Amino acid sequence: MKLLKLSLLLLAGIVMVSLYRIAPTLQLGQDIREINNDFCEAITIAPGAEDITIQKTRNIAFIAADERRSYLKFGVNIDQNGTLWSLDLAKKNSRPVQIQTDLESAFHPHGVSLFTDKTGKDFLYVINHVTTKQHEINVFELVSNDQAKLVTTHTFDELVSPNDLHVIDHHTFFVTNDHGSPRNTFGEKVEDLLRLPSSNLVFFNGTTAQVVIEDLYMANGVILNADNSLLYVSESTGSRVREFEQDSNGTWGATNTFTLDFMPDNLEWDDAGNLLTAGHPKALDFMMHTFDAEQLAPSVAVRINVKNGEVETLYEDIGDDLSGSSVAAMHDNQLLIGSVFEPKFLRCNLVASN
Repeated sequence: MKLLKLSLLLLAGIVMVSLYRIAPTLQLGQDIREINNDFCEAITIAPGAEDITIQKTRNIAFIAADERRSYLKFGVNIDQNGTLWSLDLAKKNSRPVQIQTDLESAFHPHGVSLFTDKTGKDFLYVINHVTTKQHEINVFELVSNDQAKLVTTHTFDELVSPNDLHVIDHHTFFVTNDHGSPRNTFGEKVEDLLRLPSSNLVFFNGTTAQVVIEDLYMANGVILNADNSLLYVSESTGSRVREFEQDSNGTWGATNTFTLDFMPDNLEWDDAGNLLTAGHPKALDFMMHTFDAEQLAPSVAVRINVKNGEVETLYEDIGDDLSGSSVAAMHDNQLLIGSVFEPKFLRCNLVASN
């Protein structure tokens, strides 16, 4: 009997600690407003247009999509591969075009990053979850808006649970691990349950990879500023974006923190040098949406003035237009918002709101 009581007390203690730890991300009392959703069009695409980046000199957006519910819920990818898409932003009524690749293995894209070399060639770097424990970075040369050629594939032990990446040049890039443990393991569940700062940022120098920033709260989006002097990482369960600067010893140290009232996901820049992110205002609603597509999850997209810290909400909705927003990318007042699961994304004309 004593053992039973002790077990129950221990269980109750774990539950109390878990609730205390995750309470900041739940935002149970937060009201969701409707901002700029009258100026957005929902565009059909393959499920899970989770990450979007824009080649601004050519007015082309690139989108990675994958049906990832099975992967996140049960640790098993569906048999059908994910897809890459392009969208011509110069044409008002354009629709996404699927990009054909020559990759023959399993393809389940997540975060993407675009690199344009000195000759003007575009390369798309894509995180590919081959399985929940096998991950790689596929590098594609974008031959045209509907054709991509696999150039190389990177894989290394530090790819534990990769989420997003930022490319510096052909051979170097940063990658976030959103957990310190592989997907669908006991360690991952403990990290989530206790909201542990167990994720990290990895730097790959073309030959080897190393963890350069540790103890992050579910590291998600990563991006450098224009001159590569400042690094920005979004921490989803930390409800913040942090700025890092490298010292003379090569160590990245936090120099600024932008606190948000939602769980931020991917990061992009707008044309004026403001940081864009989208995410989940209510973590519990998003978790329910993960397990059931019929459950709505609010969406929000903001831009952060990294010089003065001001945060402007560009879009907010209860989730009936788009649930589970994950990325905001913008060019010439066109705002694109993707999501983790939905078979659509939003194309918003912010000029109409002025």
